[in-house]
Amino acid sequence: MSPAAPRRAWLRSGAALGAAWAGAAVGGAWPVAARAQAAVPWPSKPVKIVSPYPAGGSNDAVARVLAARLSDMWSQRVYVENKPGANNRIATQELARAAPDGHHLMLAAAPHGANPGLYDGKLPYDTLRDFTPIMRATVSPVGFWVPAASPFRTLRDLAEAARAQPGKLFAGSPGNGSGPHMVVELWNWKTGAKLEHLPMKGDAPLAVETVAGRVDVGVTGLTVMKPHFESGRLRLLAVSSDRRFPAVPDAPTLAEAGFPAVDGYAWFGLVGPAGLPAEVVAKVNRDANAVLALPEVRAPLEAGGTFVSGGTAEQFGAFIAAEVEKWSQVARATGMRPD
Repeated sequence: MSPAAPRRAWLRSGAALGAAWAGAAVGGAWPVAARAQAAVPWPSKPVKIVSPYPAGGSNDAVARVLAARLSDMWSQRVYVENKPGANNRIATQELARAAPDGHHLMLAAAPHGANPGLYDGKLPYDTLRDFTPIMRATVSPVGFWVPAASPFRTLRDLAEAARAQPGKLFAGSPGNGSGPHMVVELWNWKTGAKLEHLPMKGDAPLAVETVAGRVDVGVTGLTVMKPHFESGRLRLLAVSSDRRFPAVPDAPTLAEAGFPAVDGYAWFGLVGPAGLPAEVVAKVNRDANAVLALPEVRAPLEAGGTFVSGGTAEQFGAFIAAEVEKWSQVARATGMRPD
């Protein structure tokens, strides 16, 4: 798809909007406002994409790539606002209360699907009812990284040692409730080779602690760890993708390493408030897919450890529902909590 798709006005029926948005917006006021704007071309003002993480991280980077390219395509300012905290809940709650006019979006991440189970349903919003899925943008495999001097040459070595020394080996992650933390808990549950979870305050300190050997295995994505791997200070035992990753082609998948039941990974995707007009969903989905298909966008993402995903809004909605079910089951089985 060409990124130079022409803008066009979205003429919307007030009756159709009222039916689509009935009961979906907080306070019930937004459908009336939206009907008044029905004949206004979209976007009619700057579009905000919220990143639920601090500036400088991988979610922020993907959000900024999308914002810059979509701004050019739409001849309208598209900007990123960073709203970190509370395992993505601050940004997500704000989105749930936003007007469903397409000018407030979020680049959601793995906690969006995991939080309902992690917080045992005690969230100020409903993940499946209060948001409109638009497009899954990227997926990033999680790697099992060990220091160069580690005695573990394969993932089976690590599993055997963990079974022989329960509670003695430590797996570091970027933080409680993160995607890699969930992978550690899934590993413990499915393999019976228990690793003690040791949360860090982000990927950078996790890389330092793993290289230094102060954790037995670091569990996280490729972006921050890959330079240490390339310099020989880390070894990569396996990645959680369903196929080998081009950036590290010699690293086996978890299935190839003998652990097919462990299949978690990080992901990012665009979502809006509930009741987002179908025309807006279709336009954002089409244009964001076009951006991610550009070689100059796709190549650096994949070189850094991220698969471009793309797809339809319906596919993304089904994926989120499956994530909610999967991680709710893991939380029930393991007693995992994010705080």
